[in-house]
Amino acid sequence: MTVMVIQLASSVWKQELQKRSQTWLDERRDVLIMGTNTIAQMVITAANVMSARNKQTVGVIANSLLQINLRSLCTSLMKSSMNFIVAAKVGSEMAIITLQEFLDEKFVAKNFLVRPRVVCDDGFIVSVQASSFHYCAPRVDQTDSVKSVYSMLELGYPSEIVKELLPYAEVKEMPTNTVYAYVPFTLVEEVLNKHGGINIKKTRAFAGIDGE
Repeated sequence: MTVMVIQLASSVWKQELQKRSQTWLDERRDVLIMGTNTIAQMVITAANVMSARNKQTVGVIANSLLQINLRSLCTSLMKSSMNFIVAAKVGSEMAIITLQEFLDEKFVAKNFLVRPRVVCDDGFIVSVQASSFHYCAPRVDQTDSVKSVYSMLELGYPSEIVKELLPYAEVKEMPTNTVYAYVPFTLVEEVLNKHGGINIKKTRAFAGIDGE
C-alpha cells in the first residue's frame, strides 16, 4: 500500500505541475515534493494504525481523499512558495544601494573620510574609498554641504581576485592584499554589480555599525 499511495501522489503531483513552466518548477520542486511526501506519509500512517482487515477499506478512502486534496495542497504550496520567494527578493532588493549612495553615506565617526568595506549581495568584499588622502579623482573630501562626484576611486583588499582590476593594482603579485589606485567609477560599478550590488545591511553588519 505504501508504494501505491506514493505512486498515486507522484502521478497527481506531476499532472498538476505540468501546467507550470520548467524554470518555475525547478525553483520550487523541493518544497512541492516535501508537501506531497508529507500528505502521502500521513495517509500511510493512518492506514497502518488500523487493523489488518480494515486496511483495504482505509486505503480506498485514503486514495480518493489524496487524489482530491493533493491538487489543493499543490496549489497552496505554489502560492506560499511564490509569496516567500517574492518577499525574499523584495527584502534583498531593498538592501541594495548604488555605489553613489554608498559614497554619500556616513559611516564610522559620522564622517565621509572613513568608509567600511563594501559587502556585496553574494558575499564579495572590497574596500572602496574616496577623499583627499585616497587615490581617487578628484582628490577632495565629501562633506554635508559639498557632494563630490568621483570619476575614479581607490579600491583595496578584495576577497577574491578580480581580473578587471589587476591593471590598477599597486602590487600585482598580491591581488587580494593590495590597493588599487584610480579605478574608473564605471568599472567599480560593473564589478560590484556582478556580485549582486552593495548590500547595505551586510556592509553595516560586517563593520559592526548600527543601521541608522
